Amino acid sequence: VTISNTTYAGTKLMYSDWTVNGALEITTGNHLNNYDNTATYYDIECKGNWTNAGIFTHNSQGTVTFNAATDVNIDNGTSTFQNVVFGDDAGGAATYYLTAASTNIRLTMDINEDAVLDLNSNTLILGYNVGAGKVYTVSGTLEVDADATLAFDNRSSVCTLTVDNAGTPAL
Repeated sequence: VTISNTTYAGTKLMYSDWTVNGALEITTGNHLNNYDNTATYYDIECKGNWTNAGIFTHNSQGTVTFNAATDVNIDNGTSTFQNVVFGDDAGGAATYYLTAASTNIRLTMDINEDAVLDLNSNTLILGYNVGAGKVYTVSGTLEVDADATLAFDNRSSVCTLTVDNAGTPAL
């Protein structure tokens, strides 16, 4: 696991919320776990690229917030996200490009007014086989180009997509 040019080998457990002021890379054979083995789950704010060639475990808890001043690439490999936020509504608009062939956000997603989520000709799956609470909000821009797929996994409960026009969102 490499965080802003510092490398950790093997499994890295989180013991607090993290703010990563650069890129986060989970390299092949390594594992980042947002759980500290004492029933506490932590959040990550990433201000740069996210690259996962290893394993990211969210343990059905925790939020990953992408909040960058410039455009970033997001490749979560074969791992999933539980809760994701794009942007912070404080200005500084950025575009977040999904670069993995398929990205799954299981429970919640917020695209804030200062953010553009570009599927980049890839697949975004919202939902998972979980109970109620699958809510996805677009207040910014969600770009689904001609070669991209936006899918909903409604097993166990229905997904809710809310388009909030207060900030002139676009799909």
